[in-house]
Amino acid sequence: MTASAPEYKADFAGGGSYIIPEYGQDDSVLLRMLRFTAPFNFAGNPTITMPSGIDAAGLPLSLQLVGTHVSEALLCRAGHAFQQRTDWHTRRPPEP
Repeated sequence: MTASAPEYKADFAGGGSYIIPEYGQDDSVLLRMLRFTAPFNFAGNPTITMPSGIDAAGLPLSLQLVGTHVSEALLCRAGHAFQQRTDWHTRRPPEP
């Protein structure tokens, strides 16, 4: 028998549910993640998120760019330009 990751189930107002692996014991992890992405998902805006640093506690930081409808190519170019001028996408947080 193999161990499986704990899961978090969220029921949505429109019906149905969504299950993601739970990280730690914090039940609000899904809501904390969705606050940065859900508005753009609902509106249909394309986004790109890239690593952009590490905070004082050693946790990764990210940069999210949001485009207008049908601006995926522009976002990809902006993401590529950011990665050409930084090395955050090659770094990893220190092991605990």
